[in-house]
Amino acid sequence: MLETLICEYCERVFDAYPSSNRRYCSLVCYHKNLRGKPTWNKGRGIQQKLTKRLLNYLYWEEKLSISDIAKSFSCSYGTVYYLMEKYNIPRRSRSESLKIKNPGGFKVGYTPWNKGITYESPKNKEYWANPVNRKLQLERIFKGFAKKPTTPERLIIKICEENKFPFKYCGDGSKIIGGKVPDFLHEKGKKKIIEVFGRVFHDPSKAIFDVTWDRQYFGRLAYYSQLGYDCLILWDDELEDEEMVARKIRGFLDA
Repeated sequence: MLETLICEYCERVFDAYPSSNRRYCSLVCYHKNLRGKPTWNKGRGIQQKLTKRLLNYLYWEEKLSISDIAKSFSCSYGTVYYLMEKYNIPRRSRSESLKIKNPGGFKVGYTPWNKGITYESPKNKEYWANPVNRKLQLERIFKGFAKKPTTPERLIIKICEENKFPFKYCGDGSKIIGGKVPDFLHEKGKKKIIEVFGRVFHDPSKAIFDVTWDRQYFGRLAYYSQLGYDCLILWDDELEDEEMVARKIRGFLDA
């Protein structure tokens, strides 16, 4: 005698004999329910060879990628990824992976457009003297400036998260102080602000246009000081040394 059942996947009502032990209304629902789930024997063959200690050594000590490890053991990327999840082996961040693949920061054989050009070099002045180059570069700068958070700001966010610094990103306009939009604000009530300055926007000697006093280094410090805030300004060209930046922020917090 048929009985009425409910599909475990699509929750559709269907009829089936009790002896069939059916849980799904069709094979389509059965296979859809299996998507994303590891098979009962996934990783069991390679698990005897690729132990937790060996996998951790290859990934963190030898700096091999998951793909490289998979090729070495003739298994799939998904198998190695599954074992890393099972062993609770943390994965590298994207920036760490890029540094291992290419320590120079650029693709092999790629020459950046501004290689050898400094703010004070005659080559740079000649470049900016060309109206076409100037217009193109200004478009690039403002296009990147419109992205929030910017690349330097994302780096400060990463440093604050890694060191548990109590600063919250508000450069998207979520917080306005005295008509200014600070980049980072102390999230526990202290009147402390971190600003990330780019040379081309805030340094009068290197800017591509006139910089008002309140946008300059000492002008911004004085402006926030009048409102009762302490401010730490970090320049974009000093962010490569993350340890130095972390020390500056830590000293700023302790002051």
